[in-house]
Amino acid sequence: DSLIVTGHTKVTAGLENASGATMAVEGATLEVTGDWSNAGTLEVQALWIGFGNAASSVWTRSGTLTNTGTLRSRDLNTNGASVNVLSGNLINEGEVLIDRNTQFSSYWVDAASTYTEKGTSTVKSGVTWTIADPRTTFVLDGGSVTGAGTFSVSNQTVDVKQDSRVSGLASFTSTRFTGTGELNVAGTSTFTSTTVDAPMIFSGSVTHAGNGTASRSLRIVSGGTLTLGSGSVLTSGQGVINEGVLAGTGTLAGSLTNAGIVRPNGDGLGSLTIQGDYTQTADGTLDVQLAANTSFDRLNVSGTASLAGAVKVGVLSAYSPNPSFAHAVLTADTARTGQFGSLSAPTGYTFTTEYLAKGASLKGRLDVTPGDYFEHLYPQLRDGLKDLFPVALLERLEAAPLPLTTGAPNLDGRLETQLGNLDTRFANLAGTTGRLTKLLTEGLKITLPSQSDCNAIVTGSAPAG
Repeated sequence: DSLIVTGHTKVTAGLENASGATMAVEGATLEVTGDWSNAGTLEVQALWIGFGNAASSVWTRSGTLTNTGTLRSRDLNTNGASVNVLSGNLINEGEVLIDRNTQFSSYWVDAASTYTEKGTSTVKSGVTWTIADPRTTFVLDGGSVTGAGTFSVSNQTVDVKQDSRVSGLASFTSTRFTGTGELNVAGTSTFTSTTVDAPMIFSGSVTHAGNGTASRSLRIVSGGTLTLGSGSVLTSGQGVINEGVLAGTGTLAGSLTNAGIVRPNGDGLGSLTIQGDYTQTADGTLDVQLAANTSFDRLNVSGTASLAGAVKVGVLSAYSPNPSFAHAVLTADTARTGQFGSLSAPTGYTFTTEYLAKGASLKGRLDVTPGDYFEHLYPQLRDGLKDLFPVALLERLEAAPLPLTTGAPNLDGRLETQLGNLDTRFANLAGTTGRLTKLLTEGLKITLPSQSDCNAIVTGSAPAG
């Protein structure tokens, strides 16, 4: 039921490891000529042999290894410094477990080799599985590659023969994807490819790095997120259909149809570039965030932006927008057609959309009631108020047990009575102080106190209430 291979062992007439049987290659090389199979457990084990690490290798010459059981590359008792090797044609219809750094290569059999995935290969966290050597090909034939490790098809082609799946990997890199099957990239944190000539969908949380060109359709499905990393360029000849989330600060060179969410730079601030046309359907949403007059998300479109659906506004860093300032969140070099069907903003803010011939801007304000004054605005304006009022007055106002809560009865009248009438000299001030006066009197409907009222409050001689 079990066989341990040590040293360099050659089998010249094929081999069968039956179901229920275990074969372990320990710090050795198993070289098989002709077709052979594993329906049981085949362990490729690196181990410490007294004077150093010894990796294990399995070579298949002039034939194919067909795995319908479990093939496991593992580290028996070493520090993980060496790399196990699989060489020659291999078809996986069962499971392959990559639990230590492993390489699939043609080098050791000196012939073109193909790894065909019809089952499942799992790469352990912290482990790298490399498909190497210019003569190797990796075929996804309805199978899947999963795990939390790194899968690198370095300088080689991935042939997607039938619909297949790559999921959960920390990184997935390939020079080129070809084939007629659809590749579902799910849950891969970083995805890098130079050329994509196979249909591809993104159903997990995927970050695209580097520069890639896709000649076939790309689709982000509901529940999926594709983030274009900073400086990355994804060129799509047939465009991208987004039903999930497209985010990031990279560039999509191609058209985009948005029936999901477009979110420049994800949770931060930045610009996402579309080098082509942008079409937002009734189901689509442009999700942008604002932090300052010069700091907000932008969607830059080189072609025509056709709008429908919704725009969602978020506010960062307790930003209080200037109602007259236009945040140019969408620019279109060719033209803008259509309008957003709805706009949503955080509670306490009011925004409107200003439509331009080549874009759309947002104007907004913070809806502050007199009772919200000290909570929302006073901390930001205190330094400016120091130029208007004696410090002692400000300290008394901060400590005063006034009923400054939203919804207090007759709050507007009581506050105006306490503060008194606007002093003429404050109304005539220019610059920052003038804008402060306008904000307080027009935006909040509050009058600033006269100098005599200031003195009365400081000395404690102001009327009760």
